[in-house]
Amino acid sequence: MEWGNHLFALVAFALGALPLIYWLLNSFSGTESVEPARRDIWAKPAPAWLWYAKLAAIVVLVCVLMVEWGLFMAETFTPSL
Repeated sequence: MEWGNHLFALVAFALGALPLIYWLLNSFSGTESVEPARRDIWAKPAPAWLWYAKLAAIVVLVCVLMVEWGLFMAETFTPSL
């Protein structure tokens, strides 16, 4: 595979994954706003499995980004055999 294909795959995946990671990290607090005045104090807490599912999704997305980055670097800086 050419280095350009890996670069395109890395950029395409990053453009989709990074906003999703940002959204998942923001959703850990339960609200989009971190201001105490805007929080609903009577809201029911989210179940624990949802927190772990979001954490697992973030870990998977970051790992795939790291693997894609590694493939791009290996393809770019390794001479062809």
